[in-house]
Amino acid sequence: MATPTRERDTVRTELIEAAIRLLADQGTEALVLRRVASAAHVSTMCVYSRFGDKVGLINAVYTAGFERLALALTTVEHPHDPLRRIMNLGLAYRRFAVANTAL
Repeated sequence: MATPTRERDTVRTELIEAAIRLLADQGTEALVLRRVASAAHVSTMCVYSRFGDKVGLINAVYTAGFERLALALTTVEHPHDPLRRIMNLGLAYRRFAVANTAL
């Protein structure tokens, strides 16, 4: 029986979140597919079927990080003064970087 798309998307998201948590808590050496799968409470085959390999998972983590950064930057006030706008964006970027060191 085929896995419904919503369930597949949920598992994919859970795997990415598990990888991010492992990176944040234990560093890059913790990014082992078996460990990521265990942290997401799924089989290792789920990682392979969604990302192909470790490089695919890492690319998904990078993408998630940039999507989160983009979202953080869209919430910044954009005043008419270009210098103030750049300052606001720079400060938002720094806040995001400090809060999300694993990304």
